[in-house]
Amino acid sequence: MFKSAEPYRNAITSKELNRLADHVRNEATLAYLCTQAAVECANPQLRGFFAHQAEERSRKLEDLSGVLQKYAGFGR
Repeated sequence: MFKSAEPYRNAITSKELNRLADHVRNEATLAYLCTQAAVECANPQLRGFFAHQAEERSRKLEDLSGVLQKYAGFGR
């Protein structure tokens, strides 16, 4: 009689997709800037901090990109 609402349960809006895309761009920018700072920094402690932050931002970027691809229909 009625179709299942299951396909719509995990749907997100275009506004949410746009916000997710913005977040991906922001994380990519942060990863790039932290990598550059780590390369150019003379202080070993700061260099380590920036290198760690670049790794964290890159991991976050991978996670967000995966979610974006899934919901945008590219990960199927």
